[in-house]
Amino acid sequence: MAYNIDARIRGNTFLKFLEEMTKDAEFKMIRIHSDSSNEQNIMDFERKRHLHVVGVMRSGAFIVPTPETSLKPNDTVACLNKKKGLHLF
Repeated sequence: MAYNIDARIRGNTFLKFLEEMTKDAEFKMIRIHSDSSNEQNIMDFERKRHLHVVGVMRSGAFIVPTPETSLKPNDTVACLNKKKGLHLF
C-alpha cells in the first residue's frame, strides 16, 4: 500500500490532484522584507491578506507552518489565495 501511495505522489496522478484542488485558487510567493523589524504571527499574516500559508522557506529550509509559527525578515512565504468571488477559506 505504501508503494502505491508513493507512486501516486510522484506520478501524474498527484499533479492532476493538485491542479484540481487549486483550480479555484491562486498560488503566490511572498517575500518578507529584510528591513522588516518585527516578527509577524502567521495567523495575523493570513487574516490581514485573506490567504492561507502552506509553507515557509527560511535559510534554505522548508517549514510546514503551525499557528505558532512566526514570519521573520527574509522568509519566503508560499500561499494560496482564493480567486475573486469564491469562498474557499
